[in-house]
Amino acid sequence: MRIRSNHVDLAMRRSRTARLLLVAALISALHFVRGEQQDSELINPTALAFDSSGNLFAADHSAEKIFKFTPDGRRSVFVSGVRLSDGNGLAFDAANNLFVLSPSGKYHVGGTILKFSPDGTQSTFATGVGLPYSLAIDPSGNLFVSDWDTGSIYKLTPKGEKSTFATTEIAAKILACDQAGNLFAGVPLKHSIFKYEPGGVRSDFATGIIVSALAIDKAGNVYVGDTGNTIFKFRSTGAKSDFAKVTTSPRSFALDASGNLFAVESFSGAISKFAPDGAQSVFLAGRPPPEPEEAESETDSSTGLPDKYAKNYLIARSTISPNKKFAVIYPTDDYYQSSDNAKDYLVTLQPFGILGALQAEEPYFQHQSHGGISAEWSDGSSVALITLDGKWGPHDVFLVEFHNGKSSRMTNLLRKARDLLPPNGRKAIFIEDEDTTFQLDGTSRVVIDASVQSSPNDLGLSPDAWNGHVEAAWDVKHAKFISKEVSGRERGADAYRNRGQSAAEEKQSNPSEDIQNAIGLTSKTWDYYLSLAWYYLFDRNPREAIAASLKALELSPHNAAMIKVALAHSYLFDNQFEKAKAIYLENKNTKLRDDERTFSQAVLEDFKELQDAGITHPDIEKIKALLTSETESR
Repeated sequence: MRIRSNHVDLAMRRSRTARLLLVAALISALHFVRGEQQDSELINPTALAFDSSGNLFAADHSAEKIFKFTPDGRRSVFVSGVRLSDGNGLAFDAANNLFVLSPSGKYHVGGTILKFSPDGTQSTFATGVGLPYSLAIDPSGNLFVSDWDTGSIYKLTPKGEKSTFATTEIAAKILACDQAGNLFAGVPLKHSIFKYEPGGVRSDFATGIIVSALAIDKAGNVYVGDTGNTIFKFRSTGAKSDFAKVTTSPRSFALDASGNLFAVESFSGAISKFAPDGAQSVFLAGRPPPEPEEAESETDSSTGLPDKYAKNYLIARSTISPNKKFAVIYPTDDYYQSSDNAKDYLVTLQPFGILGALQAEEPYFQHQSHGGISAEWSDGSSVALITLDGKWGPHDVFLVEFHNGKSSRMTNLLRKARDLLPPNGRKAIFIEDEDTTFQLDGTSRVVIDASVQSSPNDLGLSPDAWNGHVEAAWDVKHAKFISKEVSGRERGADAYRNRGQSAAEEKQSNPSEDIQNAIGLTSKTWDYYLSLAWYYLFDRNPREAIAASLKALELSPHNAAMIKVALAHSYLFDNQFEKAKAIYLENKNTKLRDDERTFSQAVLEDFKELQDAGITHPDIEKIKALLTSETESR
């Protein structure tokens, strides 16, 4: 929801009387001091960065604008109409050029890094950086980009030369560089902050923390925001202390030249300023908190239900219609555990009556872990959108239409939306994030804008995962989609490469680490051995990679093409050129299973990743020559 405008009334500002002009000026100045908007609204600021002159730049993901705040607080729009990353996607170089992460489309790969000169001139600095989420720059002007899609961290030199600097497997959400050129990467799902030396050697800087924001001052102190309301300060030695408290979890940090920390809060969008001693002041006021609900709405209860239902059911107050006639009731924990017939029911309240059961995959019940139930209503209470939430997001969304006080039609819209997905993606889960919405638009339609993943527990990085996005509109009256757009992609063979590379890096930084633990797979199936083969390739042990590849091939012949990619590489690096050549040529046009590429395309991409990691062989160019002409013709 947009922040309500506080501009002075137009008539007052146009008045010719000096008194009214003075009053208008005073009110305008008051708004300015309070940090309220002057000419445009900040809706959802997601990233902050300072230039060398002390101007603060704020990226507004929702508004597709970058705002500029001068040191005295004056605000202007620096650029607008630019698709922005939902993460920390701003960074300045020493010449005050602003680099901006710009995804090519919502949840699409193929992201771009834009470059804005100090006068606002826009150019494209780099393309093909996956699904970019966070950006950092070191003192030498090298850019680092985290790719949410692959878990890779790319390094781009000031000339735009790109290489894979590291692979975290589970994507890094936030990056920051210190004055010595060390890169810090916050990986929330690993509850860790990794530290990479300029040469790429990784170590654990901090563990047991879910990072949401990260910044490093000139003295090497690391400021960390987590999912709670505390900002932590880590000294360069790793010693941890509480630095400050915030109302909600911080979204992004930036430090000015004086060491003041600026923080954007996740939900309000407020920007707070913290002095080096932790003293807090308001730089920009955020959205006001919602009006407190009436006391009676704080707790669901059975009050008003007939005795038959009062013992076993509660009224979900979040579902009560504006006219107070309709609601959903759900079973108590005890009744759900003891009965096979426990369901969620749509009911009338006065007089009480059952309109029908919600045909959910799993009903919502009292104290359900990771669960929730809510409803959005049209103004006249004639249409409702009832959502049952699960661990990752909505697992059922019901559109209910009413006529003459009764339910006339109930449609599970989430199932309809899932039917839009390709066959390989129909088991995907709709993920809850700030861009995922099933929204009622009056009584005429429902707008769907949702991300989906078939493997959300590892950010969709498992090899057979499918990640996608759905944008659609459902016509309520005619009960059909009137627009629909589905995009997505499968993870493929590169997931095993990334897993193996990540394991090799982890073993390098922690030699005592068990290989299987480093790979992260508990059972020794074919995918474990394929990941192990890649581990040995990145560990420069091709003979062991051959053995692991052959074991994977033995366990899973139907994944032969994917496995033979690693096997051919292993023979090549073991100086068995003829064996490698035979595999490359035999399979060069084969389509990889659960992938979008041919064997040749995967091989050429692998060579680049291996060479970026410093692993090369003189015969690579020979194999490229054998495969390139065919790949280019295709």
